[in-house]
Amino acid sequence: MLCGMSIHDPQRRRSRAPRRGAGRAGVLWCFAALVCAVPACNAVFGIDRLDYGAASPTGAAAAAGTAGAAGLGSGAGAAAGGAAGAQPTGGTNPGAEICTNGIDDDGNGDIDCMDPACFSGFACAARPTALGWSDAAVVFWNASSDVQCAGAWPIELFRGGVLPIAPPSCADCSCSAPTGGQCISSVTIWDTSGCTGQQAQLPEPDSACHPRPDPMPANGWDGFTGAAISVSGRSCQAGGGAPNGLPASFTTTALVCGGTEAGGGCGDSADCVPRPASPYDPQWCIMASGVQACPAPGVYSDQHILYGGLLDGRGCTACVCGAKTGADCSGETLAYTPETNLNCTGTPQHVSHSVACVDMNGNVGSYHFAPGSPTGGACAVSGGAPTGAVTGTGPMTICCTVPS
Repeated sequence: MLCGMSIHDPQRRRSRAPRRGAGRAGVLWCFAALVCAVPACNAVFGIDRLDYGAASPTGAAAAAGTAGAAGLGSGAGAAAGGAAGAQPTGGTNPGAEICTNGIDDDGNGDIDCMDPACFSGFACAARPTALGWSDAAVVFWNASSDVQCAGAWPIELFRGGVLPIAPPSCADCSCSAPTGGQCISSVTIWDTSGCTGQQAQLPEPDSACHPRPDPMPANGWDGFTGAAISVSGRSCQAGGGAPNGLPASFTTTALVCGGTEAGGGCGDSADCVPRPASPYDPQWCIMASGVQACPAPGVYSDQHILYGGLLDGRGCTACVCGAKTGADCSGETLAYTPETNLNCTGTPQHVSHSVACVDMNGNVGSYHFAPGSPTGGACAVSGGAPTGAVTGTGPMTICCTVPS
């Protein structure tokens, strides 16, 4: 019998009436013959399995289909074909490479920083081996106070600045014109008109009336000598000298940003991270609290000491107005005669303090000083020198390197 031919004998149908169920029996017999024939066919052609009615493969099924085709045969050949068929050969296209997820997104066998698609924007940043140091971060120098970390580096790790800060300049000191004071002098009285012989130093003259000194000499008090008139108690008011540029502020500020996603393709001692881009400084930096040396080995060797705050101890020395110079004073002594005139009454005689000796032409009974008002002059000024310094608080060390 040949499979697929109808089981029918017309001669027999013509000689005998057909029996009920004879057609069904023929079909069953043919099916049994076919089943028995399949192993024999497989043995002849070396076929292990036949798939009937399978749909065309797409996506993951395509890979399996390819593997089946490559694996025709048995033993080592089948295993090799299966391995080859495991590679994607059709279906959905692979995605673009994501450089920070540790996955070969584009299916080229390279992960993150090993993939050429990541070379321009990413690189391998070494992980610090010393304890207490952060992973790679970036620095925005001189960022204004309203600038925030964003983009690939979204987390603010530190905000501060760099010392030193220059000492303040101090406003110039000044002295006002002299004010107040009085004109003073002294008087010597003699018992002769030539201002020789017995003398007496009179109390410092003022506007009050002073009687002649006792005892009076036999010749009386007949000559006067007035000392030069000087200024007393006149002063200047100091001004200026205040420090400029207060309160202190950083002249160079630093905003340190981190929190970037880190990928693979860099081995066990580094991470695939974005290359720093403007406005950040073109370096990666690691950070540790306090003032520290950069950790060895010297991958991160560009050290900067940052401070989170400032303690301002700057100031200026006090402005001082020194001795006055150039002030003028006028005045004279008024003497009253005779020796019995103890109350400064009547018409006085004018004693100039610029004359060496004044003859009173009679015995003096009383006197008083008639001072003028001080005028003019100036005071020497000093002070206003910068002192002290600004110190930083909350120090932080960053050590940086340029990506290769």
